[in-house]
Amino acid sequence: MQSEIKKIYELHRKELEQYLYSLTRSRETAEDMVHDLFVKLITKWESGSYELKYIKPLMYRIAYHLFVDHYRRMQTAAARSGKESQKSQIKRSISTEEIHDAINEAMEQLTEEQSELLHIRLYGHISIQEAATMLGISTRKAYRELEKALKVVETVLKSRGIEASDLE
Repeated sequence: MQSEIKKIYELHRKELEQYLYSLTRSRETAEDMVHDLFVKLITKWESGSYELKYIKPLMYRIAYHLFVDHYRRMQTAAARSGKESQKSQIKRSISTEEIHDAINEAMEQLTEEQSELLHIRLYGHISIQEAATMLGISTRKAYRELEKALKVVETVLKSRGIEASDLE
């Protein structure tokens, strides 16, 4: 079992770090999350609650949930500190940070399923069929939910005055 986990780690570590980095924008946090992911993966595997052939979807699901936990902890910490962000105080041109803020706002408006599906498709490089299997939904429903999610993101971006040309 140890050699199998090592193979899986070597095969998917970089890809998972990139996925988590795209969510967190922090290399250290992404690396820590990958290590946490493999601890959870080993626990699930030892308990026999998951088959080896579905390992990639499981890893992405665990990664996404680790990100959600991290994001919630960060939100709670920010709320406790009571500090107002400098972004709201400084008028600036559209920047990458502003686009990320708009996308994060849109993500908060999505259902958990839509949010997870959007992350998996955009950052996980997983096909819609694999994502549907991973989430336990039909491919048809995955397409519908992804379309709804993209419409919400587009609406929020437009409400902030961000056009598609700003994203390039």
